[in-house]
Amino acid sequence: MGLVFKIFRRRATTPDPQKAPRWEDTLPPAETERIHRILNDFTTSALETYCAPDQHDYQLWHSGKLAPLVITTLLDRGRHFGPHVDHACKEEEPEVDLWEVGRLYPRWDQTIALAQLLGVRVRNLAHPEIHPHHHANRPARRMGPTVVILSFEPSAVDDVVKDAPQSMTPIQHP
Repeated sequence: MGLVFKIFRRRATTPDPQKAPRWEDTLPPAETERIHRILNDFTTSALETYCAPDQHDYQLWHSGKLAPLVITTLLDRGRHFGPHVDHACKEEEPEVDLWEVGRLYPRWDQTIALAQLLGVRVRNLAHPEIHPHHHANRPARRMGPTVVILSFEPSAVDDVVKDAPQSMTPIQHP
């Protein structure tokens, strides 16, 4: 005679996980409006085809105006992912991932390489209203659509631009 064992499955005792709050619900109305305005600028402005960067592009980069959200959006739109992105941007994996969350700021030559990979001008990766900003709870990796990362950590920008000249010199042209 064979023995019959009944296996009882324990039901989960934890409540159903709640959905993560939308980023719009976590900010004051004025900040939400500002972010929507910036996002609208990125979606409605025509992206310019890549061409050699000029002084305006350099100043946007030097001032920390690159936007991680735009970098992520354009990488996703172009289906650019994996080690080839880091290699094309003169970086080791997973450094570009850290650009996307604003923890590392790309050097000028890397910014140019990124713009070339994406086929857009450097200025299309930046926004004049964006300033480096410290976030105490900045994610370590991409979190999906519930987190909007508009700016880089000030220390990340400072680490890269502190030794860079204030204006673009002829040797810095690609």
